[in-house]
Amino acid sequence: MDSIDAKIEKMKVTIQEFYTSSGLEELYKTVIDTITNIISAANGLPKVFNKFPAQALAVGMSLVTTVKSVLTLIIAQI
Repeated sequence: MDSIDAKIEKMKVTIQEFYTSSGLEELYKTVIDTITNIISAANGLPKVFNKFPAQALAVGMSLVTTVKSVLTLIIAQI
């Protein structure tokens, strides 16, 4: 009879095989790279706006909201 550790290890290997053969690996890499880039950009906001991070984030979110509103208006007219 296999031990619980052996069964867990077998499950890990099976998940790894699925992960690498299904294309999920590239998807996860892309998602992680995107999140990393967003966080890096957010880290630069205080320098751009010469404000504290919370204020810079608020300014950034305000810009995103404005862009979203403009795009919504454009799409509504199409």
